[in-house]
Order: sequence, then structure tokens, then C-alpha cells
Amino acid sequence: MVLTKDLSRLGRDYILTGYYLEKFFPENNIRFIALLDGIDTYQDNASNDITPFRAVFNDMYAKDISNKIKSVKHNKQALGLFIGSKAPIGYKLNKKFPNKLFIDNEAVPIVQRIFNEAILR
Repeated sequence: MVLTKDLSRLGRDYILTGYYLEKFFPENNIRFIALLDGIDTYQDNASNDITPFRAVFNDMYAKDISNKIKSVKHNKQALGLFIGSKAPIGYKLNKKFPNKLFIDNEAVPIVQRIFNEAILR
């Protein structure tokens, strides 16, 4: 048995999800249950009939969200904003403005030493 919270947890690629639901699971006598979507391959119900459409919508939704996140990140980068979670050595995160960094004065000598040693090599 394969048990998931909902169909999207089985897979976001509708072709692969369809393969598992329509071919692999039945051929291997594997029961699939998606709790929140009411899907159970061992029961005949209306939720099972619309499963292929749900798989397509899950795939489209995942691609749409991915494109939106990439777009936001690219826009922030174009504006010179920091998009990481940890500041690189020599910088600190600004708590008031999370997309801005400020120089870590305590790390300045360390960073200068690293660059000086790299130049000498």
C-alpha cells in the first residue's frame, strides 16, 4: 500500500503519476490511498474518476509556482537585493531589511587576509 496526504505528494509530473496509478500499482497489486482527496484504488468512487485531471492540475500548479518563485528571485537579484539565507563571510544580515547586508567589521581583517593570501599564490 502507498498512503499519501493527497495526490500531489505521489508526484507532480502527471505522466509519471498516471503511470503509477494506471499501470504500476494495479500490475503489482498495490493499493494507493490519498487521504485528503478521497482516492482509494481498491474502492470504486467518483474521486478515482477525476484523478487523472487532478494529476494534470498538480503538475500545472507546481510549474506555475516554480516560475513565480524564479521570477521573484530574478527581480530581487536585478535590484541588487540579497536572496540567500546566510550572509557570506565578511557580511551580516540586516534584521530590519532581510534583503540587505552590512559589513561585519570584526571579519574585515579575516577577509583581507584571505584575499591577500589568494593573490600571493
